Amino acid sequence: MLGALLARMLGRRVHLHVQDVVPDVAMESGQLGSGLAAKLARGVARWTYRSFLSTSVLSESMAARLRAHTNGTVTRQLIAPNWVRRSAVPVQHVPERLAGRRYALYAGSFGRKQDLTLLTEAARLLSARQGPAIVVLGDGPGRDMLTQARVGVVWLGLVDDATYASVLENALAGIVALAPGVGDSVVPSKLAAYLGAGRPVVVAADVESEAARVVTRGRCGLLIAPGRPDQLADSLWQLAQDRGMWQAFATAGKAYAHANWEKDAIVQRIESALVKTARGIDS
Repeated sequence: MLGALLARMLGRRVHLHVQDVVPDVAMESGQLGSGLAAKLARGVARWTYRSFLSTSVLSESMAARLRAHTNGTVTRQLIAPNWVRRSAVPVQHVPERLAGRRYALYAGSFGRKQDLTLLTEAARLLSARQGPAIVVLGDGPGRDMLTQARVGVVWLGLVDDATYASVLENALAGIVALAPGVGDSVVPSKLAAYLGAGRPVVVAADVESEAARVVTRGRCGLLIAPGRPDQLADSLWQLAQDRGMWQAFATAGKAYAHANWEKDAIVQRIESALVKTARGIDS
């Protein structure tokens, strides 16, 4: 909204980069109902988004969501996904708690758009089968649910870059767990990290979500229904047992990340949009 005020009231040239389309993601995750508050939020979103002549979003599906708010008033729109962030620090040994253990990784925020119960229940099922653990990196409102999990969950919290890189590079797979109803208004940035590191993914999300589309297009992992810990446990067990499947997904995922999420190409797109905005170029 600050950018919108600058654009409208001071006539400034402002470019907007959208990471999550709001209020859509709040409504999908149940944080915002369908009453007066939702109508007000949609009105504010329309006013805000229509203030910019230049925007960038993470995916084509997010671009369509944004166009629904702007009604075609944004003259320039580009796709600029989050790129693969490669650590400059050398990969070190994994933390002592993970030494000699097989594990899948969940890294990111713990909010309502993530289904954290899925992780704790799947970890319990895997523990009963002596399968891989689920390691959790990050922090957020759902922290207590994860830290109090009795079996199968290893919570490491916020870690430095070297530790993150080592945990990621040694993971069996990466997990994306979106709550039911969360669709294409959000693109989990952790997907780029998992695939860029050559880790297969297990995505628990609606089939209409952008995360599900990545798995389908990239053939880089397993897509399961949201809210099904039994399916998450089965998928991770399968990846742990089937080396051929694991390798095929890992190779395909790394290729997909290289083709779609390379930093130089994405930064170049954003830079071009900023230059055109600064010069007042409309197309």
